[in-house]
Amino acid sequence: MLSILIASALQGLPTNLSVDFSGMPLLRTDAPASYRVLSHSVTLELVKGEVIVNSTTLYKNGPEAKTLTLTLPRRRFGDSDSGAADFAIAGTWDRLAIPFRALTEKGSTKTEGSHTLYRSDLGAQVKMAPNATHALKIAYKTPVGVCGYERKQRIVGYQFEGSGRIEQLNFSFKYTQQEVFNLPDPRPEWPWQIGTKGAYIRREPFDLIDRFVYFTFYPGGFRPTDGG
Repeated sequence: MLSILIASALQGLPTNLSVDFSGMPLLRTDAPASYRVLSHSVTLELVKGEVIVNSTTLYKNGPEAKTLTLTLPRRRFGDSDSGAADFAIAGTWDRLAIPFRALTEKGSTKTEGSHTLYRSDLGAQVKMAPNATHALKIAYKTPVGVCGYERKQRIVGYQFEGSGRIEQLNFSFKYTQQEVFNLPDPRPEWPWQIGTKGAYIRREPFDLIDRFVYFTFYPGGFRPTDGG
């Protein structure tokens, strides 16, 4: 799965890329149809050179109680000397803190062209009650990434992977004119609503496939004569 993710994620990425990111949590079970993903709402907000990420995912269980493996992607695109990302991720399951652990594949790498994708994912066990609705909340922050000519562009990203369906996806990228020069360039080219304070999309439903969603932009105060 990781090699497939790398191949798809690296298609069309900007040059000179260096960025840390996480993404939508994965719940693994032997019976994937035994619960529904009601919604996934995520906000990426630029604040003084950092991106603060908060997400809420709502799940609806079927008639059987179950324990599932929760996996949180923790990734880095960089060069061959970058090393794995180690930013902290906090989470709650029904308002109770989740004790994450490092997964065994921590530190695995794969190089494609000039990019290396580092993986240092986190995991935990969560329980679902019969016919119950459960809320998973995730929060983390990372430095804003860099890319492009002489790394003058900035980039933030978020990973989707796996399969299945989210009944409602809400995705927001918030910023100010002090943080972003002009408007960001989002990928994939979905029908984003983009303005001077943010970009937003809502999709009902949203089918999960492996994709890296990212925004490139120039920082506030950038001058076109600076290059890029």
